[in-house]
Amino acid sequence: MSLLFCNKYKPKTTKDIIGNNYSVFELCRLLRDFNKCKRKCILVTGTHGSGKSCCVEVVLNKLKYASKVLNITKFKQQNRKTEKSKKSKNAVSTDARM
Repeated sequence: MSLLFCNKYKPKTTKDIIGNNYSVFELCRLLRDFNKCKRKCILVTGTHGSGKSCCVEVVLNKLKYASKVLNITKFKQQNRKTEKSKKSKNAVSTDARM
């Protein structure tokens, strides 16, 4: 079975990550001291394709954290479906009044 190029060559350790060294270091530091933090959230931002998910995954694996991936696209799709169903119910109910 062949792997996708991006999966075959993705970094497995923090040393494999090229660039963003300071960001990777800061993320490691924040996660090591996470229990001491008052706020229990880390928000990682950046441009599309800059390696945010990859870096987070590698750092979490390094520090033996369990990870759960939440894809915002799925939430947006569910929200759109809910809005569409509400609109269609409203359209039906307004037609029934006439």
